[in-house]
Amino acid sequence: GQYTLLEEPQGAEYTGLLRTLSRFCQYALLVVRPEIPLSPYGQETLQELEQDIVIQEARQEWPGTRLYGGNATVYLVRLSSRSLEILCQRADRLYEWSQPLLPEDLCLMRTETEPLLVSISHERDAYLLLSDDEKRELLSAVPSFRIGED
Repeated sequence: GQYTLLEEPQGAEYTGLLRTLSRFCQYALLVVRPEIPLSPYGQETLQELEQDIVIQEARQEWPGTRLYGGNATVYLVRLSSRSLEILCQRADRLYEWSQPLLPEDLCLMRTETEPLLVSISHERDAYLLLSDDEKRELLSAVPSFRIGED
């Protein structure tokens, strides 16, 4: 089913979300828009992730977003224990993945094309595409986590 995040995951809830969902996902996706300069911290974050970046390409569209004119750079990052730790450490909450501080719209992807967690940071919006088993596992791993069914 599709579930909306009712509040922004922060702190232990944010890391619990990423760690639990990463078990079902092969990749994370991040976006850099050309019109917003990325901070040195954000550039460092991409450098740290570099060895796990499998695709870096200009796109008009990624999960949750379609640009009308222009492209953004979309990074597909292989989820390894190393890249997962970087994603957990470089931000303390989900919507912190927003330019200029960090690359935008952190998504967790089952495959190159199939999202599980979709976030639209600047709109403070996110949703999950979960099976019943995955939902049970997430809510038992992170009991305080609140989602609404769409």
